Amino acid sequence: MTLSNLFYSFLLLLAIYAIWQHVNMSSIARAYARKHCETMDVQLLDQNIILKKLSLHASSHSLIAIGRLYLFEFSSVGDSRYHGTIQLIGNRVITIDLEPFKSFYRDNEDNSLGEP
Repeated sequence: MTLSNLFYSFLLLLAIYAIWQHVNMSSIARAYARKHCETMDVQLLDQNIILKKLSLHASSHSLIAIGRLYLFEFSSVGDSRYHGTIQLIGNRVITIDLEPFKSFYRDNEDNSLGEP
């Protein structure tokens, strides 16, 4: 095995690792987005997220960490689609933001029928 073959093998392994890492981080982000949507009582639409941005960040756990920004869509009452973002640095969630959305909460104390 020549040095150039070894180098190309290393590049191939590096590419496979990068793809595997991307799939892993996407599934982590999807799980956090789903859980956050459940907490906010909204529905995650299409069960998918889209990678919007990659960046490098300084990290307290390692020298450099990869930052990822994902986009997803959700619905509050079923008639409109809203956008949300989730930001990860490494495998840690930094922020989850949801676009302002309409919600309908019914308060049991406010009875519009006038019943006691």
